[in-house]
Amino acid sequence: MSENTELRGDVTELLGAIADALDLPVPSIREGDDHKFQRLLIDRATNVWVAVSVLLQHPDSGALGDTTAYVRRHTADHPVTYTPFEPSGQDRPGTGAVA
Repeated sequence: MSENTELRGDVTELLGAIADALDLPVPSIREGDDHKFQRLLIDRATNVWVAVSVLLQHPDSGALGDTTAYVRRHTADHPVTYTPFEPSGQDRPGTGAVA
C-alpha cells in the first residue's frame, strides 16, 4: 500500500484554517477568562465541525475554497476576548529558576 503524503493546495488551505481556528492561547487565571476560553473553543470547534460536515455531505460541490473562507471568516468574527496566560519569570524555561 502506498502512502500519499502530498496534499492539494486547497486541502492544505482548509487544514490551515481549521488549525488556526482551534489554536487558542491558554487563558489567564483572571476570573471569567477560563469560561470565555471554553465558550470560544466550543464555538469555533462547532463551526469547524458544521463546515466540514457539510463539505463531506456534498463532496462534489467544489466548495472547498468556500468552506475555507467560511472557517476563516468565522474565526476572524470571533476573536479572543480573554486575557492570555503570561508565565512569570520563574515559570519561563532558561531563566535558571527552579519551579
